[in-house]
Amino acid sequence: LGMRSVSRIMAVIIAGGLSWGAAPLSHAGTITDLSLSSYTTGTWGSNQVNGTAIAGTATSGNAGSGLTFGDFNGNYVEIGPDATTNTSPLTITFASSVALNNDAVVNTLINLFFGQPAVDATITFKNSSSAQAQFSLVGNQTVRDYNNGIYVNGLSGSNTNPSDGQVTAQTWSNYTGSGTSRLDAQTFVLPSSWGGTSLVSMTISNPYVATNTNDVVLSAVQVNDQTAAVPEPMSLALLLVGMGGAAAATATRRRSRSRLAR
Repeated sequence: LGMRSVSRIMAVIIAGGLSWGAAPLSHAGTITDLSLSSYTTGTWGSNQVNGTAIAGTATSGNAGSGLTFGDFNGNYVEIGPDATTNTSPLTITFASSVALNNDAVVNTLINLFFGQPAVDATITFKNSSSAQAQFSLVGNQTVRDYNNGIYVNGLSGSNTNPSDGQVTAQTWSNYTGSGTSRLDAQTFVLPSSWGGTSLVSMTISNPYVATNTNDVVLSAVQVNDQTAAVPEPMSLALLLVGMGGAAAATATRRRSRSRLAR
Protein backbone atom coordinates (compact mmCIF):
# COMPACT_ATOMS: atom_id res chain seq x y z
CA LEU A 1 0.00 0.00 0.00
CA GLY A 2 1.15 3.57 -0.71
CA MET A 3 1.44 6.09 2.06
CA ARG A 4 -1.72 7.86 0.90
CA SER A 5 -3.69 4.62 1.21
CA VAL A 6 -2.23 3.92 4.64
CA SER A 7 -3.13 7.43 5.77
CA ARG A 8 -6.70 7.04 4.62
CA ILE A 9 -7.08 3.68 6.41
CA MET A 10 -5.61 5.11 9.59
CA ALA A 11 -7.98 8.08 9.48
CA VAL A 12 -10.99 5.76 9.26
CA ILE A 13 -9.75 3.56 12.11
CA ILE A 14 -8.95 6.52 14.38
CA ALA A 15 -12.32 8.11 13.67
CA GLY A 16 -14.04 4.86 14.57
CA GLY A 17 -12.03 4.54 17.76
CA LEU A 18 -12.81 8.12 18.76
CA SER A 19 -16.49 7.61 18.10
CA TRP A 20 -16.47 4.80 20.68
CA GLY A 21 -14.48 6.89 23.11
CA ALA A 22 -12.16 5.50 25.75
CA ALA A 23 -14.33 2.48 26.47
CA PRO A 24 -13.15 0.30 29.35
CA LEU A 25 -11.60 -3.09 28.77
CA SER A 26 -14.27 -5.67 28.16
CA HIS A 27 -14.38 -8.99 29.99
CA ALA A 28 -16.19 -12.16 28.99
CA GLY A 29 -16.87 -14.59 31.80
CA THR A 30 -17.33 -18.35 31.76
CA ILE A 31 -19.84 -19.23 34.49
CA THR A 32 -19.84 -22.73 35.97
CA ASP A 33 -22.66 -23.73 38.35
CA LEU A 34 -21.55 -26.32 40.91
CA SER A 35 -23.90 -29.05 42.13
CA LEU A 36 -24.77 -29.28 45.84
CA SER A 37 -27.02 -32.31 45.48
CA SER A 38 -24.82 -34.57 47.63
CA TYR A 39 -25.10 -32.16 50.57
CA THR A 40 -28.75 -31.04 50.44
CA THR A 41 -30.59 -31.06 53.78
CA GLY A 42 -33.83 -29.21 53.05
CA THR A 43 -35.91 -27.14 50.67
CA TRP A 44 -37.20 -23.58 50.80
CA GLY A 45 -40.65 -24.92 49.95
CA SER A 46 -41.19 -26.32 53.46
CA ASN A 47 -41.58 -24.58 56.82
CA GLN A 48 -38.31 -23.29 58.23
CA VAL A 49 -37.00 -23.03 61.78
CA ASN A 50 -37.11 -19.24 61.62
CA GLY A 51 -40.28 -18.27 59.77
CA THR A 52 -42.46 -19.25 56.85
CA ALA A 53 -41.40 -21.13 53.75
CA ILE A 54 -40.35 -19.41 50.55
CA ALA A 55 -43.15 -20.38 48.24
CA GLY A 56 -44.03 -17.16 46.46
CA THR A 57 -42.85 -15.37 43.35
CA ALA A 58 -39.57 -13.51 43.09
CA THR A 59 -40.28 -9.79 42.82
CA SER A 60 -36.70 -8.64 42.39
CA GLY A 61 -33.24 -10.11 42.28
CA ASN A 62 -32.09 -12.18 39.33
CA ALA A 63 -32.20 -9.35 36.81
CA GLY A 64 -31.43 -6.60 39.32
CA SER A 65 -28.34 -8.29 40.74
CA GLY A 66 -27.04 -9.43 37.37
CA LEU A 67 -26.49 -12.92 38.78
CA THR A 68 -28.26 -16.03 37.54
CA PHE A 69 -27.73 -19.32 39.35
CA GLY A 70 -28.49 -22.02 36.82
CA ASP A 71 -28.24 -24.78 39.45
CA PHE A 72 -30.63 -23.18 41.96
CA ASN A 73 -33.58 -25.55 42.44
CA GLY A 74 -35.10 -24.48 45.77
CA ASN A 75 -32.96 -26.82 47.87
CA TYR A 76 -30.39 -25.78 50.43
CA VAL A 77 -27.45 -27.05 52.47
CA GLU A 78 -27.81 -26.20 56.17
CA ILE A 79 -24.88 -26.07 58.57
CA GLY A 80 -26.02 -25.78 62.17
CA PRO A 81 -26.92 -27.47 65.46
CA ASP A 82 -30.16 -29.07 64.25
CA ALA A 83 -29.99 -32.90 64.13
CA THR A 84 -31.06 -32.91 60.47
CA THR A 85 -28.32 -30.53 59.31
CA ASN A 86 -24.64 -30.86 58.56
CA THR A 87 -22.27 -30.28 61.45
CA SER A 88 -19.68 -27.53 61.34
CA PRO A 89 -17.28 -27.25 59.67
CA LEU A 90 -18.67 -28.71 56.44
CA THR A 91 -16.33 -29.22 53.48
CA ILE A 92 -18.03 -29.38 50.09
CA THR A 93 -15.79 -31.11 47.56
CA PHE A 94 -16.79 -30.30 44.02
CA ALA A 95 -17.44 -33.28 41.76
CA SER A 96 -15.44 -31.69 38.96
CA SER A 97 -12.71 -29.11 39.52
CA VAL A 98 -13.02 -25.74 37.79
CA ALA A 99 -10.00 -24.20 36.06
CA LEU A 100 -9.30 -20.66 37.28
CA ASN A 101 -7.94 -17.52 35.66
CA ASN A 102 -6.30 -14.78 37.71
CA ASP A 103 -9.51 -12.75 38.03
CA ALA A 104 -11.96 -15.52 38.97
CA VAL A 105 -14.70 -14.97 41.54
CA VAL A 106 -17.11 -17.30 43.34
CA ASN A 107 -20.80 -16.34 43.68
CA THR A 108 -23.02 -17.95 46.32
CA LEU A 109 -26.54 -17.76 47.73
CA ILE A 110 -26.09 -17.78 51.51
CA ASN A 111 -28.55 -16.76 54.21
CA LEU A 112 -29.10 -17.52 57.90
CA PHE A 113 -31.65 -19.04 60.21
CA PHE A 114 -31.48 -16.54 63.10
CA GLY A 115 -27.99 -15.00 63.02
CA GLN A 116 -25.93 -12.54 65.06
CA PRO A 117 -24.48 -9.07 64.31
CA ALA A 118 -20.99 -10.57 64.20
CA VAL A 119 -19.08 -13.14 62.13
CA ASP A 120 -21.80 -15.67 61.34
CA ALA A 121 -19.76 -17.86 58.99
CA THR A 122 -16.24 -18.41 57.75
CA ILE A 123 -15.84 -19.56 54.15
CA THR A 124 -12.58 -21.17 53.05
CA PHE A 125 -11.85 -22.07 49.42
CA LYS A 126 -9.09 -24.51 48.44
CA ASN A 127 -7.40 -24.90 45.06
CA SER A 128 -5.54 -27.75 43.35
CA SER A 129 -2.23 -26.49 44.78
CA SER A 130 -3.65 -26.86 48.32
CA ALA A 131 -3.63 -23.08 48.79
CA GLN A 132 -6.52 -21.67 50.84
CA ALA A 133 -8.39 -18.36 50.79
CA GLN A 134 -10.54 -17.43 53.79
CA PHE A 135 -13.50 -15.04 53.96
CA SER A 136 -15.84 -13.92 56.74
CA LEU A 137 -19.59 -13.34 56.43
CA VAL A 138 -20.75 -10.76 58.97
CA GLY A 139 -24.36 -10.36 60.08
CA ASN A 140 -25.98 -7.10 58.88
CA GLN A 141 -23.13 -6.63 56.42
CA THR A 142 -22.63 -9.56 54.03
CA VAL A 143 -25.15 -12.09 55.34
CA ARG A 144 -28.56 -11.97 57.08
CA ASP A 145 -31.60 -13.95 58.15
CA TYR A 146 -33.66 -15.10 55.16
CA ASN A 147 -36.79 -14.05 57.06
CA ASN A 148 -37.28 -10.39 57.95
CA GLY A 149 -38.07 -11.05 61.58
CA ILE A 150 -36.38 -10.17 64.87
CA TYR A 151 -32.82 -11.26 64.02
CA VAL A 152 -30.16 -9.76 61.70
CA ASN A 153 -31.91 -8.03 58.80
CA GLY A 154 -29.35 -5.56 57.45
CA LEU A 155 -27.19 -6.04 54.36
CA SER A 156 -24.75 -3.17 53.89
CA GLY A 157 -22.97 -5.05 51.09
CA SER A 158 -19.41 -5.32 52.43
CA ASN A 159 -17.56 -6.13 55.65
CA THR A 160 -16.17 -3.27 57.73
CA ASN A 161 -12.46 -3.68 58.38
CA PRO A 162 -12.28 -7.14 56.76
CA SER A 163 -9.53 -9.30 58.20
CA ASP A 164 -9.41 -11.66 55.24
CA GLY A 165 -10.49 -11.87 51.58
CA GLN A 166 -12.71 -9.40 49.74
CA VAL A 167 -16.40 -10.30 49.75
CA THR A 168 -19.47 -8.27 48.78
CA ALA A 169 -23.20 -9.03 49.04
CA GLN A 170 -26.49 -7.94 47.51
CA THR A 171 -30.15 -8.92 47.49
CA TRP A 172 -30.76 -11.64 44.93
CA SER A 173 -34.53 -12.14 45.27
CA ASN A 174 -37.38 -10.81 47.35
CA TYR A 175 -40.50 -12.97 47.54
CA THR A 176 -44.22 -12.31 47.79
CA GLY A 177 -46.70 -14.85 49.09
CA SER A 178 -44.38 -16.00 51.86
CA GLY A 179 -44.14 -13.14 54.32
CA THR A 180 -40.99 -11.07 53.94
CA SER A 181 -38.53 -13.65 52.65
CA ARG A 182 -35.40 -12.97 50.63
CA LEU A 183 -32.29 -14.72 49.32
CA ASP A 184 -28.97 -12.90 49.09
CA ALA A 185 -25.94 -13.33 46.85
CA GLN A 186 -22.27 -13.01 47.84
CA THR A 187 -19.27 -12.53 45.56
CA PHE A 188 -15.86 -13.76 46.77
CA VAL A 189 -12.77 -12.48 44.93
CA LEU A 190 -10.23 -15.30 44.67
CA PRO A 191 -6.49 -14.50 44.83
CA SER A 192 -5.02 -13.54 41.45
CA SER A 193 -2.18 -15.98 42.14
CA TRP A 194 -4.69 -18.81 41.73
CA GLY A 195 -4.71 -18.35 37.96
CA GLY A 196 -3.70 -21.62 36.30
CA THR A 197 -5.00 -23.75 39.20
CA SER A 198 -8.43 -25.31 39.80
CA LEU A 199 -11.03 -24.79 42.51
CA VAL A 200 -11.38 -28.00 44.51
CA SER A 201 -13.57 -27.33 47.56
CA MET A 202 -15.17 -24.86 49.95
CA THR A 203 -15.47 -25.23 53.72
CA ILE A 204 -18.22 -23.51 55.71
CA SER A 205 -17.65 -22.99 59.44
CA ASN A 206 -20.44 -21.90 61.80
CA PRO A 207 -19.10 -20.36 65.04
CA TYR A 208 -22.51 -20.65 66.74
CA VAL A 209 -23.12 -24.32 66.03
CA ALA A 210 -22.95 -25.19 69.74
CA THR A 211 -25.24 -22.39 70.97
CA ASN A 212 -28.24 -22.87 68.66
CA THR A 213 -28.30 -19.17 67.70
CA ASN A 214 -27.45 -19.42 64.03
CA ASP A 215 -27.66 -21.81 61.07
CA VAL A 216 -25.83 -21.07 57.81
CA VAL A 217 -27.88 -21.91 54.71
CA LEU A 218 -26.23 -22.34 51.28
CA SER A 219 -28.55 -22.54 48.26
CA ALA A 220 -26.23 -22.26 45.25
CA VAL A 221 -22.60 -21.74 44.26
CA GLN A 222 -20.91 -20.89 40.98
CA VAL A 223 -17.54 -19.81 39.58
CA ASN A 224 -17.26 -16.83 37.25
CA ASP A 225 -13.88 -17.37 35.57
CA GLN A 226 -13.39 -14.13 33.70
CA THR A 227 -11.19 -14.24 30.60
CA ALA A 228 -8.31 -11.96 29.72
CA ALA A 229 -9.17 -8.37 28.79
CA VAL A 230 -9.96 -7.57 25.15
CA PRO A 231 -8.49 -4.23 23.97
CA GLU A 232 -11.07 -1.60 23.07
CA PRO A 233 -11.10 -0.01 19.54
CA MET A 234 -9.04 2.99 20.66
CA SER A 235 -6.17 0.74 21.73
CA LEU A 236 -6.24 -1.01 18.37
CA ALA A 237 -6.27 2.34 16.61
CA LEU A 238 -3.22 3.53 18.53
CA LEU A 239 -1.42 0.29 17.72
CA LEU A 240 -2.09 0.76 14.02
CA VAL A 241 -1.02 4.40 14.22
CA GLY A 242 2.32 3.22 15.52
CA MET A 243 2.59 0.69 12.70
CA GLY A 244 1.74 3.40 10.18
CA GLY A 245 4.40 5.67 11.63
CA ALA A 246 6.99 2.91 11.38
CA ALA A 247 6.03 2.33 7.73
CA ALA A 248 6.34 6.03 6.98
CA ALA A 249 9.80 6.17 8.57
CA THR A 250 10.92 3.18 6.50
CA ALA A 251 9.67 4.81 3.29
CA THR A 252 11.52 8.04 4.13
CA ARG A 253 14.79 6.16 4.65
CA ARG A 254 14.39 4.41 1.33
CA ARG A 255 13.85 7.71 -0.52
CA SER A 256 16.91 9.20 1.16
CA ARG A 257 19.07 6.24 0.10
CA SER A 258 17.74 6.51 -3.45
CA ARG A 259 18.77 10.20 -3.68
CA LEU A 260 22.25 9.45 -2.35
CA ALA A 261 22.66 6.67 -4.91
CA ARG A 262 22.10 9.19 -7.70
